[in-house]
Amino acid sequence: MSQLNKILQVMDLFSAERPALSAEQIALSLQLSRPTAFRYVRQLCDAGLLLNMAGSYTLGPRIIELDSCIRASDPILANSRDALRILSGTQACVAVLVTMYGEQVIHVHSESGIGAVGLQFTRGRNLPLLRGAASKIILANQPLNRLKRVYQRHVQQDDVNALGATSGEFVKYFRAVRQQGYYISRGEVEPSVTGLAAPITNVNGDVTSCLSLTFNHELNPDYDVTNFVPLVQSCAHDVSQRLAKLNRP
Repeated sequence: MSQLNKILQVMDLFSAERPALSAEQIALSLQLSRPTAFRYVRQLCDAGLLLNMAGSYTLGPRIIELDSCIRASDPILANSRDALRILSGTQACVAVLVTMYGEQVIHVHSESGIGAVGLQFTRGRNLPLLRGAASKIILANQPLNRLKRVYQRHVQQDDVNALGATSGEFVKYFRAVRQQGYYISRGEVEPSVTGLAAPITNVNGDVTSCLSLTFNHELNPDYDVTNFVPLVQSCAHDVSQRLAKLNRP
């Protein structure tokens, strides 16, 4: 493993649950010698990616700067803003742009409609890989080999067993979702939340993002979410078309 990969592993240790770590904790977590761990965190501090707080390390200000750059330059976000505003204007709901990298699914941006009570979506929030409308519609549009790898890596988890007892059943489940073109979840991530998601095709022709419309079904029990399927699909298609134009001369 290259030194760069090892240093990136240090960054992967930080999360909302573990916002601060000592060099000793980093060394133990990554099975590094203490001198090596101290060298890595010093390099990350010099780059502004970590901040030394009296021997405890937290994410540094360079992360904030990079996030500002992403907000200003992310083509998927830039081309989704209008769609998110349209979706959030339909009902008491929240429209969310969600993206996947590796096996991490995160909220990118959200727009709240009037009366959207009990729905909280924070930028950067992680979602379960195998539960919820957003995660499932993105996974459903992944290549066969990737779906099989996801199954193999998570086969011991209850979330996988709920979708298929075998790799074949797991793939069949997601192929049906892909064929449908959207997915509706009810209480899969949070007990009171119903989600409806449709895929976005990026500039490379891959699906790594989606638009999701979320409702609090406890406060709005009379909503028939299926009524919003055409609108969500239309908005996702519009974003995909905008992204496709970026690749044209």
